[in-house]
Amino acid sequence: MGRVGHDRWVAARLYLICLAAAAPACTGGVVPGDAYEQPQEFEARLIAPLPSGSNPMVSVIWTDPLQRHPDVAMPVRWIDSTVAAPGPADPGGRLPFVFQIFRSPPPEALVEIEAPSGEVALVAVGELVIVDDADDDGTFAIDSQGTIPGADNTDGDQYLAGTATVLFYVARPFSSAIAATLGPFDKLGYQLVAYNCLGRLLVDHRVTSVAVFENQVSRVLVERRTCLRTHSP
Repeated sequence: MGRVGHDRWVAARLYLICLAAAAPACTGGVVPGDAYEQPQEFEARLIAPLPSGSNPMVSVIWTDPLQRHPDVAMPVRWIDSTVAAPGPADPGGRLPFVFQIFRSPPPEALVEIEAPSGEVALVAVGELVIVDDADDDGTFAIDSQGTIPGADNTDGDQYLAGTATVLFYVARPFSSAIAATLGPFDKLGYQLVAYNCLGRLLVDHRVTSVAVFENQVSRVLVERRTCLRTHSP
């Protein structure tokens, strides 16, 4: 067997081993570049039970904190949750559940944030919401400001709850330690972030481990903060 024939034989053997064993190292190359080998899981709490008969699912409405671009909804297949069947209430009476994210944000959700030095980071800021998928089709639509089309007194998809906590994603961090109130720009990937507001003024932020959702039925994007409200003056 010549050298070329031997190399082809080795390649074929490795291919068959990959198929037989389904080894992660063999399949890693066919996983989309923005998908994760394991979903990223986050803890959450519900203040109160959701309306009876609703079909709830957690979603993310990606917004531009500088209000330059329209809102973008996270594709529903990129996120999953147990909000439809939360666990027993904790000592504070809140209902625990988890949500999982399988991919990085859509490219159109990423925004550039420039530091005073001129350095530019690439991030996405997401409003976490619970949506009632009333028609159980696994999807819902929003307009450029996060509103679900339709009248409040008609049937259809709508928001059930929101949280003051945001989902913060860094695709390209600042290369040096730059003080930023908007979020933690020094770490790649997803983090839950809570903002400290003084009226409408954003004072600072902190990374948190749990997102607490408050019930609010609405077709307008549910925002639970006094500052950094995406579509308020």
